[in-house]
Amino acid sequence: MIRFSDIPSDKFYGRLLRWMLMLMPKRMAVPIMQGPAKGLRWIVGSQTHGMWLGSYEASKQELLRKLKLDGCTVLDIGANVGFYSMLLSRLVGPSGRVLSFEPLPRNVYFLNRHIILNRINNIEVYEAAVSDFNGRISFDASGDPSMGHLAENGTLKVSAMRLDSLTELDSSARLVKIDVEGAEESVLRGGQKFFKTQRPVILLATHGQYATEACRELLKSYGYSFEPLDRNAVEEDCGEWVCHPLIDTDANLLIGLK
Repeated sequence: MIRFSDIPSDKFYGRLLRWMLMLMPKRMAVPIMQGPAKGLRWIVGSQTHGMWLGSYEASKQELLRKLKLDGCTVLDIGANVGFYSMLLSRLVGPSGRVLSFEPLPRNVYFLNRHIILNRINNIEVYEAAVSDFNGRISFDASGDPSMGHLAENGTLKVSAMRLDSLTELDSSARLVKIDVEGAEESVLRGGQKFFKTQRPVILLATHGQYATEACRELLKSYGYSFEPLDRNAVEEDCGEWVCHPLIDTDANLLIGLK
């Protein structure tokens, strides 16, 4: 996979490439260039260029490609504008489904636009944050829309929901991707019954050492392992984890994760 972000910005060709990207109309829809989401159409200004260039989080994309997800239900918690939701919709196939959770209205708009643009019918969008309670919660949307997060001083009020309150979840749930900018422990606490009974594989992004240790201990109590997504990563510096159940594991799904 060509990693465009590795092209040096201090070289002429690197500066030229970035200048050309800046000139692209933000409303323009282009096909994703490479990776397992190749060919899906993407709105240029919705998020970072690395997404439609196909090089965004390449190692996570490749890991997902290895999983046997056909016909499964998967959860994309912190779906942003839909890059992983669309990728997962392709991997689960027409008989599977993707439940996408995103609280920021601006991101939900682009998520729905991408679904319509690609004529996808196996993604269900929940305009809500996933947490450890049901209700309303403050959200800080003042910065980069990819880094919006739950915050007591947030000026935006959004809906919050617990995974354990979702009646739409069934025994076919096999994978959960969580990237929620610091609220990951609350997501796990609100899904105690779900994680202990459904036993999905979890792709977890943690933000800070405290969050990492809190999630590690909680998942250990749920009967999960906690391993770096990148086998070569130093644990102290790692923020991307693969967590799989130690019992009742679907061995076919975990091919490529061990």
